Amino acid sequence: MGRAAGSIAAAALATGATLMFAPTAHAGTTSGQANCPVPANIQSIMGGKTNLTGPQSYTVSGPATGAAGADVELDVDLGASPAEVPLDVPGAKLTPTVEFKTTGASTAPISAKAAQITMDLKKGGIDLPAFKLKIKIPAGATAGKLDLTPTKLTLDVDAMGFKLPMVCTATGTSVVHSITVTAAGTTGGTTSTSSSSSSSTSTGSTGSTGTTSSSTGSLPKTGPLDDALSMGLVGGTVGLLGIGAVLVATRKVRASRNTTA
Repeated sequence: MGRAAGSIAAAALATGATLMFAPTAHAGTTSGQANCPVPANIQSIMGGKTNLTGPQSYTVSGPATGAAGADVELDVDLGASPAEVPLDVPGAKLTPTVEFKTTGASTAPISAKAAQITMDLKKGGIDLPAFKLKIKIPAGATAGKLDLTPTKLTLDVDAMGFKLPMVCTATGTSVVHSITVTAAGTTGGTTSTSSSSSSSTSTGSTGSTGTTSSSTGSLPKTGPLDDALSMGLVGGTVGLLGIGAVLVATRKVRASRNTTA
């Protein structure tokens, strides 16, 4: 019973530690009205349309924390866009760029371009598959919550012999994702090496000239390596004492034999 209880407690502690250090991702969805002007050189094949409007949704998930100036990868899933094609287009190449308005820890807008997507387009609204988007948290962001609101989607389209940008400006969207910004160079409580710090969490070495990890008169180390070294020294001492005892006993036996003879 005692062993079973100990195993359960150990498993609970391990699970708690895993949950404590597991990265968390928050997902959010917002919808707004997209306004997409049709480039003049394709208006004729678009039936004379000069503007395309309609609802556009954004679903975004990503890490809950990030350092000012750091790159953060988001997962983005868009709903069908009012930007459309007049017929089926195989092998179209599209590169999305998403712009966000920021509030809270920064007010600097964020714009990021995703990798090119090759897909077969069906007649009607363009519906991209989910894609990854790497954004950079503004370097001047202060500690606190950074809210992201999508404001524009640009699709660089290479299809039907045309290469053109399709720009859709969003209105009525709300905050879709929030990131808690830590101090520059830190994330999740891990401090990076800097000239003013006394230690580096990435290498374990000191991070400033003239600062050492140990000094004369410091308290004894008690880490696992030190414990192993101490046990080795104790074992060596015991071994030497044992050898000494054997030698002394051997000499006494020899002396006794010589006396008897």
